[in-house]
Amino acid sequence: MDIIAVDNLSGRQFEGFLAKLLADIGFANVQRTALSGDFGGDILAEKDGKTCVIQAKRVGRTVGVRAVQEAHAAKEYYRVNTSMVVANRAFSIRAKELAHRCGCVLVDRATLEHWLGGKFASSADLFRYMSEKAVTRHRISNDDLVLSYRVLRSELGRHVRARDMDTLGKHSSSAYRKRWGSWNRFLLEVGAPPILRRDLTDDNLVAEYKRIQASMGKAPTRSEFAGLSAYAPSRYERKWGSWNKFLDSIGEAPTKRHLIPKEKLVAEFKRVRTILGRPPTMTEMAQYGTIAPTTYRRLWDSWSQFLEEMGEVHQRKNIPEPELVNAYLKLKKQLRKESLTQHDMNEYGAFSSSVYERRWGSWRKFLLSIGDKSTRGVVTDNDLKGDYLDVRNRLAKPRCSAADIRQYGKYALSTYLNRFGSLRRLQEMMKAGI
Repeated sequence: MDIIAVDNLSGRQFEGFLAKLLADIGFANVQRTALSGDFGGDILAEKDGKTCVIQAKRVGRTVGVRAVQEAHAAKEYYRVNTSMVVANRAFSIRAKELAHRCGCVLVDRATLEHWLGGKFASSADLFRYMSEKAVTRHRISNDDLVLSYRVLRSELGRHVRARDMDTLGKHSSSAYRKRWGSWNRFLLEVGAPPILRRDLTDDNLVAEYKRIQASMGKAPTRSEFAGLSAYAPSRYERKWGSWNKFLDSIGEAPTKRHLIPKEKLVAEFKRVRTILGRPPTMTEMAQYGTIAPTTYRRLWDSWSQFLEEMGEVHQRKNIPEPELVNAYLKLKKQLRKESLTQHDMNEYGAFSSSVYERRWGSWRKFLLSIGDKSTRGVVTDNDLKGDYLDVRNRLAKPRCSAADIRQYGKYALSTYLNRFGSLRRLQEMMKAGI
């Protein structure tokens, strides 16, 4: 449960948690920076006589190169010896390359799990740890909130809704949302089924928006609304098509978050292009950029149309076979290998292995078509077993899941499944010594 409990923290909570954890594992003079204007550094600390600035990244996807850039800039601003990025996810290959160049220390999900060392069996344990060490600055403990909920549930004799807690409970539902992220997440934590309202009318949704607007004294952005409302913004988007269409329907102007000038979009695109050395795909734009690629698609109708306006050649759907073969042979020469794996192509190639699989039917068929000398046994059973053991040892787990192999494995999950039928079968074979 350790790392999953950490995944449920907010960004600011993760910073506070990390500050305490760093002190526990031997860092000295640990202090958090200002809430705003931190210049890319969240925590300052010392280790082995050297000062360090640390950026804490609690995210839901692979951490890109931008985090390394910000940490390195923070190192110069705070005038410390080194920089570090600690994340609950893995780092992209380019982030690792830049970190190696500028001496930034990267602590990924696997290392963070090692630091945790089995401290927490649940989210409640983690928050209790944080509360005891005064890193979350909560005046109300988790135990108090849970007890208040259970008392009210006993009094009502039914499930407690957020509105029930607001009108009848000891603490408001906002205290639970701030602590657990949402009312439903809190319910899941205490073992209660989440409440899904399917009877909401348009008037209910508009009234909820007006309530949040009145409490803030201004029109909330989508993210602000998500943090304060009993209803998710996605409900509005399903009803009206988009958040902005909802705002338009009630006579509200779109919030500034959605009014990004085209000049700023183009500048951000060029920044990411400079980092990659080529036009980014939509996936890469989502990973390395600060503006979602859907914003570009909304304004230019499609990503390809935006690239054409920028004078870029977009990713073609029908790439000539000679070009694909030449890209493979060029990379093979650069890596000085007899044959390339799908992993090699995905990490370093101009095209992903899926492009070859769609064209030739499978990666093996592609290798056969070009007469690759090492086609037979490109990936042996022992290669896969060795890779499986590497992932298992890295994560310090008794067995690996499909998600573990996808994220940390050298070979594609499909290679394992085609060879052994299932990961369970591979585990049984290894246990039996086959």
